[in-house]
Amino acid sequence: MGEPYMVNPNSYNNVNEVLKHIQTLTKDKEWSVAGSDGVPYILEHKLRDKDESLNMLKSLLLLPGPGHVEMNVTKLLLRLLWPFGMFELANLLGFKTPKGLAYAQKAPDIHKAWDVAGVSAGSCHISGW
Repeated sequence: MGEPYMVNPNSYNNVNEVLKHIQTLTKDKEWSVAGSDGVPYILEHKLRDKDESLNMLKSLLLLPGPGHVEMNVTKLLLRLLWPFGMFELANLLGFKTPKGLAYAQKAPDIHKAWDVAGVSAGSCHISGW
């Protein structure tokens, strides 16, 4: 486990700085793994294609962090379970219009998606299902 590098990786320049720092830390290693979420994850992949000096980082495996995985799993569960009761639950929770139901199914706000999933899980627990 490495130590944090205190740069906000929200731009190409900052992500490039972080990658160069990783490059200096891992120059003696055959391969390395790092975790990242959101914008830095996307920018890193674009930078690798553009910057020849980062060729050494081809041995760096960048994985999405647990928060990113959690968000995608929550959205996936809502979409998969939609025809099996999530539609009715979303309706009961106030998503009544076609736009509201489409919003609930797409789950763009992870906090609301977690609320719907939590109510669903709680109701299954209470009912003994």
